[in-house]
Amino acid sequence: PELLALLERSRPEGVGGLCAALQEARPLCARRGVVILISDLFTPDAAADRELMSVLGAWRAAGHDVLVLHLLDPLETRLPKHGKFLTRDLETDATLRADAATLHDHYADVLTTWRNGRQAEGEAAGIDWLQATTADPLASTLAAVLARRALCAPR
Repeated sequence: PELLALLERSRPEGVGGLCAALQEARPLCARRGVVILISDLFTPDAAADRELMSVLGAWRAAGHDVLVLHLLDPLETRLPKHGKFLTRDLETDATLRADAATLHDHYADVLTTWRNGRQAEGEAAGIDWLQATTADPLASTLAAVLARRALCAPR
């Protein structure tokens, strides 16, 4: 409960080095265990996407059980049909002006293809995958995943 409370209160800041952090942590985990990655999985390019999948695959190859909780803000999953937006990248502080009416349909297609592609790639590598939003309570989401995994585990 304390870990979940800490995660609920945490606020991201600065540039994250996800692959470096995962690689750095692996030697510290000598025994096999469960690795849960909670991330929006936004990476700078396709090479970084491949690197992330490679690093997660290395955790699996080392015998760890890996779960990715692909977490996005509800606005990132369902762009409104109308309105003008100014978005800010939390890691680079870059801004972008957009008109939802011109982006809505294309955005939905691109996002769905991207998310489902990431999930399919992860599941093909033996990684358990769940898509969620920040509107979903983290404790409930993780409890549901762990309960589902317990039901599916071989006996």
